[in-house]
Amino acid sequence: MPKIFSDEEKQFHKNFLLDNGLRVIMENGYKHVTVDQLVQMIGASKGYFYLLFPSKEDFFLDALAWQMEKNYKQLEEAVKKGVSSAQIAELYKEIFKNRMHFANHEDAAYVQQKISDEQWNRFQEYQESFFLRTIKLLGRDTSQCDPKIVSNLSAIIFLLYNSRDKYLFAERIQETTDILLHTFHAYIFGEA
Repeated sequence: MPKIFSDEEKQFHKNFLLDNGLRVIMENGYKHVTVDQLVQMIGASKGYFYLLFPSKEDFFLDALAWQMEKNYKQLEEAVKKGVSSAQIAELYKEIFKNRMHFANHEDAAYVQQKISDEQWNRFQEYQESFFLRTIKLLGRDTSQCDPKIVSNLSAIIFLLYNSRDKYLFAERIQETTDILLHTFHAYIFGEA
């Protein structure tokens, strides 16, 4: 008989998977991580995974949103402490380099092909609202700082940091990312 988990245990397992499953996907590639491998992390069955998430693709999108919310909380704490815009730029850099679990371009494109237009539109709406909140948090005028542009810049930086693409010059990824981060910061804070 399968184990029955309490609501608290289910929430703990879901959060654990959201925190750690995306890291596993980032390290091994989306196609190389199975639902069985994900549920092994929590000692549960494949059916239990589908109780928590409608699909592996939904899990992937939920995990991205979960990670983004964790990063928002870091920014929110920094803003509450009154850090300078230069310190915010350094925090962004730290998040992009060391704290953000994402996937490479190939994995993101693969997932996008597997999901419905409705799922993708819902995720894009989430991203737009997330970056709108971020822009407001940073005290910027949303009429002069488009959340879709911020989202695009952010996605490009994440994908570049985690790129395994052979068409890029690997030895120049760090420098390229630094330029993009500078552009990202300048756009958000209106600094040329």
